[in-house]
Amino acid sequence: MNLSYMTVLYLFQAYTSYAVHESQEFKELKLLIVEQSRRLDEIVEELVKQKAENSRQDTEIVALRARLASYSLNHEYSNDSDKALTVQKSDARVKEHQEIEIAKNQSWKGHINDTETVRVNDRLPDTRHGMGRSNYDDRKRLLVPAATTVTPRPPVIAFSAYMSKTEYHVVDHKILTFDVVQVNEGNGYNKHTGSFIVPQSGVYVFTYTLLIYSNSDVCTDLIINGAIYGHVYGFSGSLDVRQTATSIVVTRVNKGDTVFVRTASDGRCGQTGAFYGDTWRRSAFAGWLLG
Repeated sequence: MNLSYMTVLYLFQAYTSYAVHESQEFKELKLLIVEQSRRLDEIVEELVKQKAENSRQDTEIVALRARLASYSLNHEYSNDSDKALTVQKSDARVKEHQEIEIAKNQSWKGHINDTETVRVNDRLPDTRHGMGRSNYDDRKRLLVPAATTVTPRPPVIAFSAYMSKTEYHVVDHKILTFDVVQVNEGNGYNKHTGSFIVPQSGVYVFTYTLLIYSNSDVCTDLIINGAIYGHVYGFSGSLDVRQTATSIVVTRVNKGDTVFVRTASDGRCGQTGAFYGDTWRRSAFAGWLLG
């Protein structure tokens, strides 16, 4: 009985020791697996970073290749341009030499015998005699074209507009609006206000024409910066009479000046009647830069 008990006790202790040993090995194996997994994650992360860096380097290589190709193309073009310029300079020197030789021959044509063969350079007279060389130099200067100065042309500034409808209510001190714009080079004319804002200083021509309705008595002024520069008086004393009146002004104005047509307000006219405005009976306003 004691032997059996001892045997069982021994086996139990052996099993317990084995189980504890196995449990310790399992823990170590688990820790090893965790460590390997962590290192694997680090390797994967490093590979991702390396892949991104490789992609960036590939992009940079493509850009460098493009720059190198562009540089090579520009270098070849520059070489071709230099060659062409060298040929042009050489042709110019040959042409200049030919013109000088022609001048020499013409200058000394009277001094060479038709039956005598001489070199033109050997026949150039000595400058100590005060002749010959100066004549040759004068002829040489005649071959050089005189320098010309190109004067830039002034910009095109012009406008033209007319009334699209008849103005029946004529009152004092009213700005007339010519709302149908035909030309507005320089964008100085405003069809809503009837005013022209000078875009560039210079001498301008301004003109306006009014077709006066029958039985009308009206006066208008061309106003530049508040001052009267032109005037139109229209009078049609009969129901069956129409009248056209025009004013033309040539004056110098400055950039930013304001030009418009306005009915007078000094009591000179009754300001009764109307201005025609339609497609074929036109009251118009125009102006343009002379220079």
